Amino acid sequence: MAGATTRQDEGDTAGDDAREVQRDPRVRLLARTGFAASAVLQVLIGVLAVRVALGASGGHADSSGALAGIARTPGGLVLLWAGAAACFALAAWFLLTAVLRRDPGALRRWGKRIADGSKTALYGVLGVQAIRFALGSGSSSASAERRSSGSLLTLPGGPVVLAAIGAITAGIGVFLVFRGVTRRFTADLDVPDGGLGAVTVVLGVIGFVARGLAVAAVGALLLVAAFTVDPSTATGLDGALHAFAALPFGRVLLIGVGAGWCASGLYFAVLAWRAPMR
Repeated sequence: MAGATTRQDEGDTAGDDAREVQRDPRVRLLARTGFAASAVLQVLIGVLAVRVALGASGGHADSSGALAGIARTPGGLVLLWAGAAACFALAAWFLLTAVLRRDPGALRRWGKRIADGSKTALYGVLGVQAIRFALGSGSSSASAERRSSGSLLTLPGGPVVLAAIGAITAGIGVFLVFRGVTRRFTADLDVPDGGLGAVTVVLGVIGFVARGLAVAAVGALLLVAAFTVDPSTATGLDGALHAFAALPFGRVLLIGVGAGWCASGLYFAVLAWRAPMR
């Protein structure tokens, strides 16, 4: 009994320490900067997608293309290092949020913890990508996707695993569209009053739907790669956006998707300012 009490006390102490870290104004500022860094990346991806739709060559319409573009600008290396730090801070924020969740109902609580965990992984990967480009060793996300998918397809049961990853990715895309259409994302921020609030909600709806369509397309390409055992079709976001361009009226659709990513970037800029961070 005494041992159980000691472990509970240690857990409470660890939880209190985590809350103190999360309440630190410097941590909150860095986390908000992470949202701002994400906003910049999403706008750049949107611009790259529009360039693809207009037939421009060069660059990849994904995070690697956006980071490569930043690296080529004056002061770009400083921005990459700062962005990496901000992304890692935001990843840490979501990790702490997952650990400290006390939502009523185990199903609801663990559902939100899984969502927080996925965001932790996303911003952690973005931070690593930013560091790689800052060091000059960054590479195309599409190439990495093909390599990893090719390696997976050679393993026993690899196509089944890749199909499962594709289905999950497509499901995430559908969820993003649902979240945008139902405006459930508004729970993530203090919506400003007046016209700015209305514009923010519209940007969020457009942004979530556009990102959801793109993510669902990535999942579809992974499913195609799994069923055809052809890793060349698993090209990530860049390949998905190029696939949009190949459809009838696809260039118009891709311009819309690119504009939606820009809208999502603007929404994340508001999120950097108005996220509750409680």
